Amino acid sequence: PYTTLFRSIDPPGYAAAVLGSRPDIARGRKDAGTGRDERGVIGPVLAGSRVRLDLELNKPVPLPPEGEARAAFIAAHMAGLTGQIGLTTQLEATRWRVEFVAALSARLTLQLRDEFAIESAEAALFRIDVAEDRPPTAAIVQPASDESVLATAIIPASGEGRDDVALAWIELRSQIATPPQGSIGAAPEAKDAPALLARIEVTDAESASQARAQATLDLGALVLSPGDEVWLTALAADLLGEAEKAHGPTLSTVRRLRVISDSELVEQLRAELSGVREAAKRLERDQAALSDDRAKAVDNAQAALDQARRQAALTERIAPMDAVVQRLEERVARNQLAD
Repeated sequence: PYTTLFRSIDPPGYAAAVLGSRPDIARGRKDAGTGRDERGVIGPVLAGSRVRLDLELNKPVPLPPEGEARAAFIAAHMAGLTGQIGLTTQLEATRWRVEFVAALSARLTLQLRDEFAIESAEAALFRIDVAEDRPPTAAIVQPASDESVLATAIIPASGEGRDDVALAWIELRSQIATPPQGSIGAAPEAKDAPALLARIEVTDAESASQARAQATLDLGALVLSPGDEVWLTALAADLLGEAEKAHGPTLSTVRRLRVISDSELVEQLRAELSGVREAAKRLERDQAALSDDRAKAVDNAQAALDQARRQAALTERIAPMDAVVQRLEERVARNQLAD
């Protein structure tokens, strides 16, 4: 005998609304074949989904009577489903129904015998891939790294949350930290509780797996001094955590804005500009040498090709210097640095 399996999958209630736009997560009813081709791979199934397997047999398979014999028969044939939640079976001679709540990946192998003790020529193999709904991730994406700033800076800030199923919300927070009084060189300590800069409730199913909370932070309104820090964090919660309290929100690592004096900032800018100046001098010398060799390339194809390569390499060296200058200009603007 052989079996044809139809699977029906109902996702957990908290995720039902968003999974309609997720073709990568198995849901609904579908023919899973005879367990001898790729249709027998079922999933990924979101953990917590209600799974029903309807097996249709082409020949009657004798069933032991109710009691210990039937229980042993079920245990032997459903051994691959051990560990699923609330496993139930309804067995008839030509139709089996198996239901459970998906908890972990499993393999169901069926080698059946008909009423004449003739065994299936080949075992039917069905694989159920269960995907756990993992906690969300949170990160500060702007500024991209820790930064030294003036107390007058205006900083665009952005926190991002991501989840493998769906986010519930994402928050962007700030917190002031100051060095302990009388402790020269000591690390700054948090002064007050984090302040909420922005909060986004995620309601769009199409983009529920990623969201950003953004704000513009005016440090001038915080009354800061050199040595102080402003800590930026993002806090993200997913639907599973909110609906079933399976886990709490995820807190990002801290992005630090270190407050420095005007003179320190000017010194940092000069140091970076000095590097750009030296790179520009080297570029100018190499361009002059290339110009001196131009006459050799007039009647020599190989020399012309070599000169074109050298010119392209010089041109590529300009872009990084332009990027540094642009970054420094943006930093001056962010910090409201006086001329």
